[in-house]
Amino acid sequence: MKAGGLKSLLSFTLVTRRKSSTDSWMNGTELLLRASPLEQFQIYVPDSASEGAPADTFCGHIVERHHDHLSRFSFYHLQPIGLRTIDDVCKRCPRLEELFVVIPLAEMVYFPFSFLGICSHRDD
Repeated sequence: MKAGGLKSLLSFTLVTRRKSSTDSWMNGTELLLRASPLEQFQIYVPDSASEGAPADTFCGHIVERHHDHLSRFSFYHLQPIGLRTIDDVCKRCPRLEELFVVIPLAEMVYFPFSFLGICSHRDD
């Protein structure tokens, strides 16, 4: 399949295993979705990982390409994406209506303050 092969795809939902989520897989997925006007992006990775950086980078690339259209962003993973990535999703996706993410209990203290900043940013 060519890069950007799914030109009319509005929703992308995927369940994958962490060991399948290699750099080449993430790059291939980004290329496949490149031309799609994605409104909904949902991914579930049920097994854990030792680091979140690849997930943060992957999510950042999806948001970079599709921020104008995304209304739903879901990232379920036992190793959560960082609060900076969540903040980026919320700030850069003006049509975002639904957000589903895993937040570590230790970071829940910071999330309301981050979310307040997002809300005030959207009111501008």
